[in-house]
Amino acid sequence: MSSQDIHIVADSKIPFLRGLLEPYAQVSYYEPNEITNSVVRDADILLVSTRTRVDKRLLNGSRCRFVGTATIGYDHIDTQYCDENGIRWQNAPGCNAISVGQYILASILLWARSKNRNIPELTIGIIGVGHVGSVVEKYCRAMGMKILLNDPPRAAVEGEKNFVSLDEIAAKADII
Repeated sequence: MSSQDIHIVADSKIPFLRGLLEPYAQVSYYEPNEITNSVVRDADILLVSTRTRVDKRLLNGSRCRFVGTATIGYDHIDTQYCDENGIRWQNAPGCNAISVGQYILASILLWARSKNRNIPELTIGIIGVGHVGSVVEKYCRAMGMKILLNDPPRAAVEGEKNFVSLDEIAAKADII
């Protein structure tokens, strides 16, 4: 089977996808509401966003063996059906972390400006230091802010020394 024998059906609204996979497969782009069982029937791979419900009604009788969603969540995918039918699936955790971090930093800068506050004098409390929280921490450190982190699951694994309680954040943080 050559790479051109692989057929991908893709949501036309997934940003930056067009042109990326064409050297490796035949790619057909559809509006989310146009992705139906008859469209997916001959697809080996299905790439969607949350607009497309991926379930037995969509996949039954298709040759699709992989579903990828360009989103963090996957509640639009019937994962049990996929697992039971040998269809691998994957979501994209952290895919929006940088843009959310940039939005938060822009919001902090706007707020500080409106309150006539100096960024390096501010303390931020970050609750949850996963994908997004880690990006926010990086940006705020680069701006010279004081950082308070709260993430009980990470603290349990890494130790308590880099983390504080919610009460400490509430008492000391200018921004949470």
